[in-house]
Amino acid sequence: MKSLDPTIPALSGYSGEHWRLAAGIPANIIFTRADRIQFVCAGLGLMTLGFWLSGLVGLRQRGEHVSIAGAVTRIATFSGAMGGLCYQLFILGPRMNLALKQWLAAANTGDSSRAEAFRAAFDADHPAASRTLGFTSVCVAACLVTHLWAGTGGEDQARRGRT
Repeated sequence: MKSLDPTIPALSGYSGEHWRLAAGIPANIIFTRADRIQFVCAGLGLMTLGFWLSGLVGLRQRGEHVSIAGAVTRIATFSGAMGGLCYQLFILGPRMNLALKQWLAAANTGDSSRAEAFRAAFDADHPAASRTLGFTSVCVAACLVTHLWAGTGGEDQARRGRT
């Protein structure tokens, strides 16, 4: 978008870089929809974790061996993913959305100095947003790998190799 250097006619009074808003408005829609999908997936993941934990309790009550390391790893990776998601959904995302809306509103009125202040606030949060998405993605991937490893009997094979 930057190389296209668009000019938005509705923002003719705004002296800032129009390409940033031209890219930011549709990206905001995409991120908002992704947040909704993540929220639903987190609920499903939490439900699945609850079912899995209740299954573990049943196994332990029957006297079967349950890997504590596997359980701790799953809970830790899931908790990390949920922590990153909650930070994004309830703290960082709303703050960035507000800054974007204020930036756009100021640009619409031609108040370039205020618009640039809101853009700076938005840009200041952008690195944290990238890190949060990366952290959450790594935690989700680790959680999935842990579940797949346990589902293939990896925990049992590792335990048998040690005994």
